[in-house]
Amino acid sequence: MSRVLVLDDDYDRHVTFRALLLGHDIICCYTAEQAIDSLEKSPQFDLACLDHDLNSAQAAGIGDHESCGMDVAEHIIAMAPERRPKRVIVHSWNVDRAMKMAYLLHKAGVQVSRIPFSSASTMDLGRR
Repeated sequence: MSRVLVLDDDYDRHVTFRALLLGHDIICCYTAEQAIDSLEKSPQFDLACLDHDLNSAQAAGIGDHESCGMDVAEHIIAMAPERRPKRVIVHSWNVDRAMKMAYLLHKAGVQVSRIPFSSASTMDLGRR
């Protein structure tokens, strides 16, 4: 069973990821702070799925209005390589920010893919 961290501010997306990754140990985070806390306190994740824009969570008063998925990507980059998620998928619809997140993660040696959430139903999340 794989350990998966999902960062997204949309509840329905969490439901979709849970359905796609049935049988895996999934930690759902709505804010960058929650994701960073999970990365620090949990054993290494096999996969992290990251959104960039966390506007819904911020509008609901959950988390810091300044934080976003880039904060989590930067935290992963700063982690010791043996603690980083084995693979990261950036699923944000924000193309410019998603590309920047993926670029920085790749440059740091993290195995990363950029797959917009609209393609999530066709993603092979567990096998890459």
